[in-house]
Amino acid sequence: MAAVLKAAKEQLICHLCKQILVEPKTLNCMHSFCKKCIQQYMEHTTKGQKSPAGFLCPDCNNVMPLGQLSGSTPEAWASELQTNEALSSILKAFENSGEEIAMKCAFHAEKEVEFYCEDHEMLLCSLCATLTHKPCTDVVTIPVAAATKKQMAENLLTSFQNKLQ
Repeated sequence: MAAVLKAAKEQLICHLCKQILVEPKTLNCMHSFCKKCIQQYMEHTTKGQKSPAGFLCPDCNNVMPLGQLSGSTPEAWASELQTNEALSSILKAFENSGEEIAMKCAFHAEKEVEFYCEDHEMLLCSLCATLTHKPCTDVVTIPVAAATKKQMAENLLTSFQNKLQ
């Protein structure tokens, strides 16, 4: 059962950003990506083309024709892609259950993120923290970073409220 749950959770990860899917959009080949990620991917792959006919799926390299979409920009194309309602429902169920979906490292897909680099403002796995970000001055655990960011946000809010009064 644990293996099934792990496999299900892996389906909730975007293969472009390696994070939990946000606004999952599905291509004709049935691969799903975050709306923002697939938009950026389309911007990158169609850059410089006057009237691109399509783009390749980042997972399977199947052609996704753009002719079936009425928009003329990557932002419009991403919006027109079919929203994966099944994945959206599963994401909401996980969100409501309180169970965490482990976020994976963008560089080491098999490793979960555990740290945050304040210098580069990015999430890190243990390998990245000890190897790539060793010279960085402020690498902390995610809970410590979250508490720090929360305190900073509260301080900013208080400051803004004081200025409004």
